[in-house]
Amino acid sequence: MVQSSKKRSGGSKVKDVDLVDRHRILTAMLGGTGRGGVPLRSEFIQLREPDSSGSRVSRLASFTTDPRSLDAYLLIHALASAKAPHEASYPGLVWAHSAGFTITASQTSARQQWSKAVGKLTKLELITAGRDKRQAVYTLLDERGDGEPYTRPTKIEHGGWVTIPHAYWLDGWDQKLTLAQKLMLLISLDQKQKFELPTNRVQEWYGVSKSTAVRGFDGLRDHGILDADKRTTIDLSTKAMIRTVNVYTTLGIWTKANRAKTMTIKRRRRRRTAPPEISPS
Repeated sequence: MVQSSKKRSGGSKVKDVDLVDRHRILTAMLGGTGRGGVPLRSEFIQLREPDSSGSRVSRLASFTTDPRSLDAYLLIHALASAKAPHEASYPGLVWAHSAGFTITASQTSARQQWSKAVGKLTKLELITAGRDKRQAVYTLLDERGDGEPYTRPTKIEHGGWVTIPHAYWLDGWDQKLTLAQKLMLLISLDQKQKFELPTNRVQEWYGVSKSTAVRGFDGLRDHGILDADKRTTIDLSTKAMIRTVNVYTTLGIWTKANRAKTMTIKRRRRRRTAPPEISPS
């Protein structure tokens, strides 16, 4: 609970309103979606085909120094309706609180941070933003950031996607993981169950620096999200003619099988309005 205050021009102070526990709010909001996870197209992480410059780096690279905007985007994606127009609407404070911005900032500052993050997402053409009375309404656009309307992927011909389980928010992973770990988690979820990913190629393939990739992979292993086995392979470009590589495997709720199960969960739908305990002001 945040208890900071702000001075008005007349000198009086206005205390932040008491906020309902964030986990309780997230449970209500995510429960209202009627599913246990959210599909995110792989093209947000890496383009399927090279662009005009020959690069496959996609929108994910735009968040390598901006954890707030990445958090905002993933949360909006998780809460947007599965059917057109693929939107979600809540008061601004509810958005900022559910994203965790109020954990380290006053409510006024948290809402400003949220607005700044949303502004970036609109410039990247990942969402459109509007208002309906006191509700902030966000509508998804295609994950490639080309301004095209969003369509929900349900078949392989719709393009590949990764499933982010709601446990990412409900178990607090959005707060536990560093930005480097979040970036490499998304990249890892877009791989096969067992995969190799040389860290010296991550910059070229994803627009994420080698140092960020190393920190991210190490952190995910420490958190028990990834396991890594070493194996040797022939490499005639080196003096030793052999090199050691890591073979990574996602664990627990992060395996492909367990993430796929989350999309079959039928949750009880709730009214998609702000919980009454939170002030929408």
